[in-house]
Amino acid sequence: MAKANFTAAAEASNASARTEQSTPSADRELQIRIDIERYTEYKGTRAQLEAEGIIPPDLEWPEGGRDTEWTSGQTEYVLCRCRPDGLRGPNSVWLRGNYDCWMLRIFPGGCADVINSQIRLKLREVHRALYFRSAEGQACSTRTWQAAAKAHTDERFQAFKALIPGLVPPPRKPRGASKFSGAGHD
Repeated sequence: MAKANFTAAAEASNASARTEQSTPSADRELQIRIDIERYTEYKGTRAQLEAEGIIPPDLEWPEGGRDTEWTSGQTEYVLCRCRPDGLRGPNSVWLRGNYDCWMLRIFPGGCADVINSQIRLKLREVHRALYFRSAEGQACSTRTWQAAAKAHTDERFQAFKALIPGLVPPPRKPRGASKFSGAGHD
């Protein structure tokens, strides 16, 4: 009986330690991700999102894994809880926990416009591929490669690049070079 209590206490202690290690710090910064074609995403604490002035003051915040949606003009907003950076484990852990980590996505043209933006991106890819198959695109590609080859062989340009720290990696030893000089088998 004492062994079972000890094991349960040890498991509880380990679970507590894992939670403490993976709990994100309260002083993390607000993250803003802008996808020009689709949406803008804010990720941070409730206080950070409210301080940005993008959350209506009378909004009812969602609980658990639910989300809250609202519109203003043609702009659609989606607010939900998100997994804090560094937190491991199943979704049920952070959804049940009282983690203050929220994500707000703003769709300027509405969610339906996301499909239109995906179509625009695909069309842009097709136009780009067709351009590089054309005579003009081939000529542009050839000019680019010739300029790169010329820069690669230009000693003055390579000397300039060597002056910029981190731009040119240090020379590597050739493969098969021995760590021991003169060491060999007889």
